[in-house]
Amino acid sequence: MIILVIGVTLMRVGVNWIFGTPVGPTAPKTVDPLATAWLSHINDLASQGTVPAAPAGLKVAPSIDNPAYAKPLNVMIAAVVLVAILLIARFGKGFVANIAVLLGMLIGALLTIVLGQMTFEHVADAAWFDVIKPLHFGMPIFEPVTIITMVLVMIVVMIDRRGCSLLCAT
Repeated sequence: MIILVIGVTLMRVGVNWIFGTPVGPTAPKTVDPLATAWLSHINDLASQGTVPAAPAGLKVAPSIDNPAYAKPLNVMIAAVVLVAILLIARFGKGFVANIAVLLGMLIGALLTIVLGQMTFEHVADAAWFDVIKPLHFGMPIFEPVTIITMVLVMIVVMIDRRGCSLLCAT
């Protein structure tokens, strides 16, 4: 049950990896370059005193489809990995079936290397030793729904184990 809850909680992350993140370079919508150029032109005219200045912090909203969102190649790679995991889990025996996810990830990694989607240039250029920057990727996000769900699951697990230990001892 715990594995199921963790898997369902992390499913959103996997879907974002396949299709793209809600914001950023792989968001479903992106800012139209013409709108950005227009705002820049207005700001230039405002600095010359020709037109009133645009409100501070004004940004153009994303309005056109992003070609980097849900790229067919990414979806195909994800489908290959999923099918590989399912086939290995179904037809593999013993230890091989137990490491189906690991083998699926390796198959996906090899496929992305062959397709030129994954390279190791940054690894080769990295320093042997470096200072670790705390919170390099930003502050952690604590989602109340996820926390409450995990607390409830753990309470059920604790009750189940406590009940089993009392019943099994008699």
